Amino acid sequence: AKAVLDEKYSYPDRVALCPGLSCNFFCTFCGRNYSAAYEKELGEKGFEMFKQIIDQTPKGVNKKKVYHITGGLEPLAFPHIGDLISYGEKAGFTMEMQTSGFFLTPDFIKKQPGIKDLSILRFSLYGIDNESTVEVTKNKKAYDVVKENLINYLKLNTKTKLGLNYVILHKRTKDVLKLLDFIEEINIASDNQIDFLTLREDFSIHQDRYDETDKKRLSQIFKKINVD
Repeated sequence: AKAVLDEKYSYPDRVALCPGLSCNFFCTFCGRNYSAAYEKELGEKGFEMFKQIIDQTPKGVNKKKVYHITGGLEPLAFPHIGDLISYGEKAGFTMEMQTSGFFLTPDFIKKQPGIKDLSILRFSLYGIDNESTVEVTKNKKAYDVVKENLINYLKLNTKTKLGLNYVILHKRTKDVLKLLDFIEEINIASDNQIDFLTLREDFSIHQDRYDETDKKRLSQIFKKINVD
């Protein structure tokens, strides 16, 4: 804020890298162009560009929070995603990524071992069961595949702090409390634990605004969680 008032350049505290070339989800709340997809050959040029951005980071920048790999399109569709993470990590940065987690299978991690260099990994969870996940993503395999990938990643016992991000959808506010059961199930199956949960409002133009029933239900849920 001071830099703006003083009309001086200031490097941003957070820089989002969006390397995804495609996405196999068509989420109801997503504002992306559903037909968007890019040639894999662009991955080579993209990797060099991202390395240049990291190399040119000014001295004095807080390396613990600056680079965040995220969407629109799915970051794991980037052919050098593991290399990008490792490159930033070796340069001393705390690398963070948000993903649907659909492609994050054990075989994928073997091919992209740099994934394990992540400090923070956030799975975007689109439903608490198969029905709700298909309704949002239009992908019939999404729930089972992502759930299994979550468990398998936690079993690796990497240094990664792993969490979930959940969009609270209109008329599905009751599902928020069920997230706790989902997390407990993942923790037991992996013999590890999910580190954090973030909740996000649905601000897309595709959904109606939250009504009073939604607001009342969320208030009751948060009060119950606080008491429990």
